[in-house]
Amino acid sequence: MLHLINQASPQASAPTMNLVATAMEKVPAAHQLLLLGGAPLSDAVTAAQVTDFQTMGIPGGHALAAIPRLRHWLTDNPRPDLIHCWSVGTLLLSSLMFRNTPRLLTLTVMPSKREIHLLRMLAAEAGDKLGIVAITSGIARALLTMGVRPESVDVLRPGIDMGLVKTSDRDALRERWELAGDEPFVVMLLSDPPTQADASEASLMLGLTNVSLNHPNRPVHLLIHPDQKNRLAALNPMRPLNSEHLIISDARVAVPWQVLPGCDAVIAMQDGGAGLSIPWAMAANVPIIGHATAEICEWVEDHHSALLVAPGQPALRHLAGKLQTVLTDPQQTYKLRDTARHEAFSFYSRTRFGSDLKTVYEQLLAAQQLNVPDMPSTGGLRFTGRG
Repeated sequence: MLHLINQASPQASAPTMNLVATAMEKVPAAHQLLLLGGAPLSDAVTAAQVTDFQTMGIPGGHALAAIPRLRHWLTDNPRPDLIHCWSVGTLLLSSLMFRNTPRLLTLTVMPSKREIHLLRMLAAEAGDKLGIVAITSGIARALLTMGVRPESVDVLRPGIDMGLVKTSDRDALRERWELAGDEPFVVMLLSDPPTQADASEASLMLGLTNVSLNHPNRPVHLLIHPDQKNRLAALNPMRPLNSEHLIISDARVAVPWQVLPGCDAVIAMQDGGAGLSIPWAMAANVPIIGHATAEICEWVEDHHSALLVAPGQPALRHLAGKLQTVLTDPQQTYKLRDTARHEAFSFYSRTRFGSDLKTVYEQLLAAQQLNVPDMPSTGGLRFTGRG
């Protein structure tokens, strides 16, 4: 079993790498993980608790640039029986070099139209030798509506390793962010990939400032990645109010389980906020606020496990209003985050993910139509409190 991912892919993130770790741990097989990239990709894999992997330095982390080195690698290693691709680029690479080998692609972020057209051609050419599993129905639906072979596409919900969320790290995180005590309210901007969401939404920034002005003893801070899209532009509406300090930048946002214990809420925007970061926030027992897009509503439900507003409405009035609710109504906030964590434990089990993935592997090896088992509700445990 050979796992492939390249650094240039939007899926080359720590949450995706944690799924790789789960696959290698929960599915009995001889696994090999080959990273097509450099230090950033290796760091993401290490953060996801993967220790057994090989790195292949590739210019720019582009998959097709790995063809010469992969040919040399095959001279010292046996040809795999099955290839699990974790990016569209590595699927194209494996289709060129392992044409007769069964291949599986896992999609954790929405592919571009160009990538979907490529997947349509690859699926038509490969037939039963190619399977594509998406973590959400929205991604699978996008593939099907653009003509990708239906027999090759199914939905496989992810598994979340709740043990990686260390609630005891809260004080150390807030000290790192130079926050005094537990009063400052930290809101993390969810983004998949980590830098995809646009930080320059002026309405969001002004909304956070507005909430802070109404709660002078509990300022509201926004946590983003240092390379967040339009990060510098996000400071413009803050400067007239001398509120630049409300923006916190931390590179560890790319590894959500490392920073979520220090947060008091998360915001999932319609642009890039509907990926693997949401189930991690659910598992971390952090209240979720966001836009009620179809993709986000696959994970959470308004006034049940999150507080959502219609997409496109100005965040100044609506998202800020939801933040006010989280700040002023601890009982409702407790119910929301408790429900979300309970559902994360019930639905996003690593054991269930590994079992379903094993079934998919067996179907591919037997040249059968892809059919992921229905996801049962385990009942789980009911978690209470921050811990």
